Amino acid sequence: MPLLFAFILAASPANQDELARAEKLLEQRNFAAAETILREIAKSEPSNSRAQGNLVLALLPQGKLREAVDAGRLAAAFGPRSAEARFIYGLALRAAGRNLEAAREFEKALSLKPEELGPLEALADSYAASGDERATAVYERLLAREPGRRDLRLGFAEHLWSLGNNGRGGQIAAAALEDFPDFGQLRVRYGRALFDEQRFLDAAQQLSRARDLGVGDAATLGLLGNALWQAGRIEEARLALETAVRAYPDAPNLHRDLGRLLLSQGEGDAALIPLEAAARLSPRDASASFDLGRAREAVGRLAEAEEAYTKAKSLSPGLASPRYALGRLLVRQGRREEGEVELAVYRTLYARAAQLQFETESRRSEILLAESELSQGRAAAALARLESLPEGVDVLTGRARALSRLNRHREAIQTLERARELQPDELRIQALLAAERARAQEKR
Repeated sequence: MPLLFAFILAASPANQDELARAEKLLEQRNFAAAETILREIAKSEPSNSRAQGNLVLALLPQGKLREAVDAGRLAAAFGPRSAEARFIYGLALRAAGRNLEAAREFEKALSLKPEELGPLEALADSYAASGDERATAVYERLLAREPGRRDLRLGFAEHLWSLGNNGRGGQIAAAALEDFPDFGQLRVRYGRALFDEQRFLDAAQQLSRARDLGVGDAATLGLLGNALWQAGRIEEARLALETAVRAYPDAPNLHRDLGRLLLSQGEGDAALIPLEAAARLSPRDASASFDLGRAREAVGRLAEAEEAYTKAKSLSPGLASPRYALGRLLVRQGRREEGEVELAVYRTLYARAAQLQFETESRRSEILLAESELSQGRAAAALARLESLPEGVDVLTGRARALSRLNRHREAIQTLERARELQPDELRIQALLAAERARAQEKR
C-alpha cells in the first residue's frame, strides 16, 4: 500500500477530510469501511479522480474486480494527465486478467512520470503475464536501475523460460544464484526449467539445494524425486519420495509416484503401501486403481487385483490398459470366456487408439508448426492449432505445454492425465505431470 498512496496523495480534490479518513482506513486494511466512504464521495462528485482511484484500492482486496475496473476507468477519464490515475486503472485491469490493456495504462503512467518504478515493474509483469516479448526490454530497464533486486532477476528468468528461451533464462538464473546463493525459490524455478530441458541431474541438484534451504512444499519434493528417478538415481529418488510422503501423507500424487517407482524396480510388496494410499486418497482416479491392481497382481493377490482393475475400468471405460490387464488376469485364472470378452474390448480400444495415433502422425506437420509457435512464445496460437488435432499423446502433451505457458495449469494437468491414460507407463508423461503440479502449486 505505501507505494500506491504515494501516488494517490499527490492529487488535491474536494472532500479532503473524508478522503483522508478513507485513506487512513485503507492503510489500516479496513477496506469495507473505506469503500463505504469513498462510494459516498464518488456518488456526490463522480468526477473526483482521487476518490475513484482510492475506491479501486478498496475494491481490489475484496475481489470486486468488475467494480474496480469501472472505478479505475472513471479515475483515468477524469484524470487523464494523472500518472497516479493511469497506474491505478492499470492495476484494476491487470487484476481482471486484462494484461495488455493494463500495459497500455502503465505506459501512459510512465510517459507522465518516467522516473517511477511502480508502473515500470507493473508493465514488466503485465507483458510477461500475456507472453509478450516486450517484457524483455522492460526487465532490462528495471535491472539497469535496480541491479540488486533478486526478485526482478527471477521474474526476468521466468519470462524468458515462458518464451522458450531456456538458454538465456538459465544464464540469468545462474548469474543471480552466484550473487544470491541462498535464494531458494530461484533454485526451485531454475530446477524446474532444467527439468523441462530434460537435464534431470542438474535439476535434481538445484531442487535438492532448495530443499536444504527450507523450500519443502509437496510439489517441490515430488519434482525432486521425479528428477532423480529420471536421472537414474533410483535409491536417491526412493529416499526423496519416502521423505516427501512422510511430510505430506495426504498428497496422493506423492504416494503414487513412490509406488510406481517401487513397482518399476520389482518391489511389489513395498509398492503396495503407497499405492493403497494413493487409491484411497483419490478414489475417482482410474489410473490409481490400475496401478494398485498391478501391484496386487505382482504379489499374487489376484482376487484383489481383479477388484482394482474392475474399478479402474468402471471409472474410465475408454481406458484400454485395465481391460488388457483384467482380461489377461481372468485367462490366467482359467476364466477364459470372461477374459476374452475384456481382451476383445481392449483390442477395440487399442485399434481406436492406433487409428487416432495414425491420424495424429499424418498431421505431423501441424504438430511441428505448433512446436515452432510455442518456441516463439505464441502459446495461444499453438494451443488453437493443437486443439484442432486428434487427441494422440503428442498432441495432448503439446496442448498441456501451451496451457502451461498461458498459466492455465489446472487444465494442463487434466490434459496430461488424459495423455497418461493413453500411455500409463510412459515416464515422460509422469515427468511432465510432476513439473506441472509444481507450477500449479506455486500459483495458488
